Amino acid sequence: SVTDRNFNDVVFIDNQHGIVIGGVEGHWQTNDSIQTILETQDGGNTWSVVRDVPGPCLNAICFSDNNTGLIAGNNGTLLKTFNSGGDWEQVSLPDNTPDNNFYAVHFLTNFYGYVAGQYGITYKYVSDEYDSPFAETGEVSFEGSDVILHANVKGNTAPAQVFFEYGTSL
Repeated sequence: SVTDRNFNDVVFIDNQHGIVIGGVEGHWQTNDSIQTILETQDGGNTWSVVRDVPGPCLNAICFSDNNTGLIAGNNGTLLKTFNSGGDWEQVSLPDNTPDNNFYAVHFLTNFYGYVAGQYGITYKYVSDEYDSPFAETGEVSFEGSDVILHANVKGNTAPAQVFFEYGTSL
């Protein structure tokens, strides 16, 4: 039964399909940890077990589109799906060790993202297929009290998000 599991993160791909992840933390050398993935197809009314097996506890999940998702976990665990969470496979990272516990994962696109964790470890992923997304300022003009920013966004044709922050203090 998964009723005694700790759930650390949840994501909804749409208003009906959601995934929750977690497990039980143990010590990696004694193999007493459990990794758990649950899935709902009805907006969270019912949940089914996708995975509940011995393995490192899972801590964070994100999806960069409706099909592609990543899960970060303890002991250097990074899992990836290409079919909306139906199947998960381990991702190999360079210089990764069981000492690396990952607590955050965020991908802006399928081709650009970060995994971060304990002891300040951070992995940046940039696919060979695309350069990393960017916003390039082309021109700034002023009209009265308005500032107009002209920019070339996602000049590499990869999907991207751009956020602007503004304020009156420096």
